[in-house]
Amino acid sequence: MSKMRCSCGHAISDSNCPCPTEASVIDDVAYDMFDDLFTKRVDLFLDAVREGRRRQWIDAELTSQYPDQCTDGDVISTLLSSCLMDHCLSLAECPQCGRLWIQRGIGVNKYRAFSPVEPGFEGHLAAEPTNVSQDDG
Repeated sequence: MSKMRCSCGHAISDSNCPCPTEASVIDDVAYDMFDDLFTKRVDLFLDAVREGRRRQWIDAELTSQYPDQCTDGDVISTLLSSCLMDHCLSLAECPQCGRLWIQRGIGVNKYRAFSPVEPGFEGHLAAEPTNVSQDDG
């Protein structure tokens, strides 16, 4: 998206990272496909690590420019991001009016707008996450 103008006239930009007005949406069917793909790619990577083919796998599956000093966690994080990008729609929120803009299709740079019914909805995506206690009490 980079930058687009909302119907209210405000410019929405996702140039900051992380971006408080940008999110990803994945439906249940796409999530199952993502989960299968991600699990298979992680399994293949871990097989390569166990067999001493870590660098060769990274060169073939990611890029030969991938840093040598990266951890296995870094590689798995990259796999997570790339698999998600192939299955998620982008969602942008106008911080001025609260309108949500949902990508029309994966890889398509066109968005459909949805307006909040009630006032005071702007800034919803930028809300602080709720900390859920792991304590059983």
